[in-house]
Amino acid sequence: MAGERPRVRVGLVGAGFVARIHAESYRHLRGVDVELRWVTARRTERARSFAQEFHAREVADDVRRILDDPAVDVVDLCVPNAVHASIGLEAARAGKHVIIEKPLTGFFGDPSNPRPDMLLAALATAVPLIDPRPADAGPLRYAET
Repeated sequence: MAGERPRVRVGLVGAGFVARIHAESYRHLRGVDVELRWVTARRTERARSFAQEFHAREVADDVRRILDDPAVDVVDLCVPNAVHASIGLEAARAGKHVIIEKPLTGFFGDPSNPRPDMLLAALATAVPLIDPRPADAGPLRYAET
């Protein structure tokens, strides 16, 4: 339909500081309507409060509910670094676009290792996150400062 704005439906995982920044940023996107469809957090009461403040449509008691919802376009992970890869992989396998605060992955071993070995180890942990993307998902974008 001419003149209709595109809509992106987001499932937000986490309800802390970073989630607040992301939710507020969604309010300021131009040219697209963002619907905060779901929010989940380790503490359900925190997710409920967050959902009320940011007008999220639903509160999930488990991230799986977000991943199983075919209406969700994007899963935004605002969670501790230790679960970025595991939840990101689940979301990718569910066919969702995924937003992950850095680091996506990394090398967390002995800093005296040769730099090329560190890079290879970090890239090896990223491959499982890239492989499950459907062929038509488009390019993977990742930025690190």
